[in-house]
Amino acid sequence: MQRRPDIGKAKRLLGWEPEVGLDEGLDLTVRWFREHV
Repeated sequence: MQRRPDIGKAKRLLGWEPEVGLDEGLDLTVRWFREHV
């Protein structure tokens, strides 16, 4: 079973739009953990 998160509800209810794409966000997260953990 694969999950596919849907941000449509956040967009509709909150007017939220992501500022960082998935690939960039994962890269930033990994970098942060390497520096702080």
